[in-house]
Amino acid sequence: MTDENGKLIGPVQRFKPGTRNYYFYENGPVKSTRMAYLVKDPNSPPNINLYFYCAPDAQTGSFLPGDTYIFDLYPTAYLIK
Repeated sequence: MTDENGKLIGPVQRFKPGTRNYYFYENGPVKSTRMAYLVKDPNSPPNINLYFYCAPDAQTGSFLPGDTYIFDLYPTAYLIK
């Protein structure tokens, strides 16, 4: 989870196959953009035959302290032939 400047503002959450909803707990209050996206774990083994893509989910507005916000991520993987 990052802000609009790419600064990490929430703990990293591990990808769970079959899970599309990821929850973010706000420390705010703040008016800003929050962006959730998936990145490859640098400790995972490389797979040169698999292309992985996931569009980020961004929300802009007022985020209140103590509230939880849901971000939906829809990963897609393609085999490269």
